[in-house]
Amino acid sequence: MVLRFKDDAALKRALGAGASKVAIAKDETVRRRRMNKLEQAYAQDVLEPLRLAGEIRDWKFEAIRLRIFEGSQDVKPCAYKPDFLITRPDRSMEFHEVKGRRHDGGIVRLKACADVYEGFRFALCERDRCGAWRTSWLS
Repeated sequence: MVLRFKDDAALKRALGAGASKVAIAKDETVRRRRMNKLEQAYAQDVLEPLRLAGEIRDWKFEAIRLRIFEGSQDVKPCAYKPDFLITRPDRSMEFHEVKGRRHDGGIVRLKACADVYEGFRFALCERDRCGAWRTSWLS
C-alpha cells in the first residue's frame, strides 16, 4: 500500500512526535516498480493457475528486499529484491526470479540469497522460444 500526503505537515501529523527524525519525501513515500511484460506473463500463465488450483496460497510481486551483505567501510551493502514471493498452503515461502535471458549479475545475487537464506527455496524461471516456462531450483 502506498501512502500519499499533501504536505509535510500532514505526514508529521500521521507519524506523530517522531516525525522530525524521518526523511520526508513529498507526495510519494514508497516507489514500486511495475511488472514488465515477461513478469506479467509469468503471473498470468503460471502463478494464477497454481493459486486457483490451490497449489499455492498466494503470490506477491516484489514484496520483500533481502539483504545479502551488510557492507563495510570500503564496500557498499548489497540487497536483492526477488520478482515474486510465493506462499505455499503449508505457509512455507519461496522466491521466484523471472528472466528473459540470463543476466550474470542477477543470477549471482539470486545464488547468494540462496546461500544466505537457507530456509527458503529460490527458483530461476525462464521462458523458452516456444513459450514454455522452465524452472531451475537453486535451493
